[in-house]
Amino acid sequence: MIKILGQFLPVVVLGGALAAGAAFLWPAVRDFWAIQEQVRVEEERLERGQQAVQQLRDVQRRIEAQQANFAKLGQAVPDDMQLPATYDLVQQLADSSGLILGSIVSQGAGERPGGAQAVRIDVQLTGTYDGLKAFLRAARSSARVFNVDTLAINVGAGEEGSVLGIQASMLVYARPADE
Repeated sequence: MIKILGQFLPVVVLGGALAAGAAFLWPAVRDFWAIQEQVRVEEERLERGQQAVQQLRDVQRRIEAQQANFAKLGQAVPDDMQLPATYDLVQQLADSSGLILGSIVSQGAGERPGGAQAVRIDVQLTGTYDGLKAFLRAARSSARVFNVDTLAINVGAGEEGSVLGIQASMLVYARPADE
């Protein structure tokens, strides 16, 4: 019996030591798994943060690349109407296209969607069809935004062929005032 007990005693002691060790170490193992889960969550959060930072850097690079276009936008839709400068620009567009500017009249057109301010400018021009096409092309490619929405053409006879009497109505815009 002592011989049997001598054989099983090391197994029982080993089993008891393993059970006591497992019971003693189990809270530490659970804490280890919880810490591993927190590390995984924080690594995912860090990765999302790094992706967001990279996206912001990409946006910043695109904005920096478009600075010249932002400056053009400031010219196309200025902070205020600058009507004298707008009248000069219309006069230059007419002169460069071979049209004669007869009159120019402006009237408030109010606020547009998005808060932009608009002014209607009515002009009377005299010239040829080619001059009218050149004027419209020049207005379209102008630094200032012109929206020609009405065009009335009267054909008259001149010394060198047909002379057109042109009445154009266009809108020019300014950015909304900061509130």
